[in-house]
Amino acid sequence: MCDLVCTSAEVHNRLQQIKASAAAGPDGLPAPLLKHCAAALAPSLTHVFNKSLESAELPPDWKTAAVTPIFKDGEKSNMQNYRPISITSLVGKTLERIVRDRTVEYLEKEEVIPSCQHGFREKRSCTTLLTGTIDNWTAALDEASGTHIHAVFLDWSKAFDKVSHPRLLSKLQYYGIKGQLLKWYESFLVGRTQFVKFGGESSEPCEVASGVVQGSVLGPLLFNIFVADLPEMVTNSTLVQYADDATIYIKK
Repeated sequence: MCDLVCTSAEVHNRLQQIKASAAAGPDGLPAPLLKHCAAALAPSLTHVFNKSLESAELPPDWKTAAVTPIFKDGEKSNMQNYRPISITSLVGKTLERIVRDRTVEYLEKEEVIPSCQHGFREKRSCTTLLTGTIDNWTAALDEASGTHIHAVFLDWSKAFDKVSHPRLLSKLQYYGIKGQLLKWYESFLVGRTQFVKFGGESSEPCEVASGVVQGSVLGPLLFNIFVADLPEMVTNSTLVQYADDATIYIKK
C-alpha cells in the first residue's frame, strides 16, 4: 500500500458525519461550519487532503493538541486524579478517518491484525472477547475433570504514550505501508506539539516525542499495528487482547 487519493464524495460524506457538538481543535474551525457547509467545502478540502498525502506534509495546526485535564475524584490538588482529554483539529481528523478506513481495509485483507485482538475493530468489542474467552474456559473445564485455567492479566502502563515512533514506522513498512503513505504517517507522528488548556489559561506548547497521538483518529489503529506481532512471542499458551489489556492463559 503506497499511495492514497481522496475523492470529493468521501470528503463530503465525512464532513457530514461530524457531530455538531464536537469541540473545535486548536485551529478554531467549528463543527457546525464544517458539517453544514460540507457541500461547499468538500472540493477545496479534497484538494488540500490530496496535496497533504502527495507531499507527505501536514499543517502545524493538524499536529497540535489542546490537552484539557478533567477531574475524576479524590484530592483536586493531586494531578494523578485528572484524566487528560486531547482535542485536535476537526479538519485533520476528517483526513485521518479517510486514511484509517483505507489502511484498515488493507490490513484486514492482509490479515495483519491478529484475531486475538478485540480492541478498536469492527464487529469486535469487550463483549466478544469476554464471551469467547469464558466459552473457551468452560469448555475446557467440562471436557475433563481436574482441569485448571492458569491466567495472567496484563495492563501496560502508559502504553499509548510510550510507543516508539521509529519502531512503529518500521512495523508499518514491514506490514506493507510504503512510499508516500509511509512518509505521510511519519509526518503525522513526528514534530507534534501539545499544550495544556485549563481555567481559561493555556501553557506553552511542548513537543511530543513518543506515543500514538492521544485524541487522534489514527491512534488506536497505530497501537494495534504496533502490538500486532505480540502473539508470535506467546508460545504454549493462549493470548487474547483488548487494546493495551492482555490475558495469557493455559489449560492444565
